[in-house]
Amino acid sequence: SPDDPREPSRLLVWRSGGPTPVLEVELEKKGWAWVSPDGARAAFLRSNKVVLLNVEAATEACEIPTTEPRGMLFSADSARLAILEKHALRFADPATCRETATVDIGKTQLQLISFPGDLFAATFLSDAVYRYDALNRRVEKEDHTGVVARDATTRYLNDGWRTLEERAVPQTAVV
Repeated sequence: SPDDPREPSRLLVWRSGGPTPVLEVELEKKGWAWVSPDGARAAFLRSNKVVLLNVEAATEACEIPTTEPRGMLFSADSARLAILEKHALRFADPATCRETATVDIGKTQLQLISFPGDLFAATFLSDAVYRYDALNRRVEKEDHTGVVARDATTRYLNDGWRTLEERAVPQTAVV
């Protein structure tokens, strides 16, 4: 059954009107497969590598090493692949598997949205990222709203009864 968690997840690619898949690949993580808009390439994750498939030939084309992947997205013209990692956004050429650019995103949590032409769109998963200590006390908040008047980072120092809040606005610090 498709809802059975023990059932392996697969990427299946059919030609329109074809009775059997032209490509079938077992996936390590359910839902971690992408097909290029032109249908020529498919991508999936295997052991911290992005594997690109040539759909027409039903063969593996190449692999791109990755670190802590969070998602992938083909450009609208299928000429580029964006790979979202924990601390970086990498762009690669799916035809050659060569990396074309890397953007350090630090601790920002992004979700890939669209990749039309030469533009790339992503959105923050939340307005802020909160960090807590072992006693579940908030120790830091990073604001990702982009509002200049807001604090970018707020740190909290706890001594048991009192909490001291330190705010750092970009290029200034207020205590």
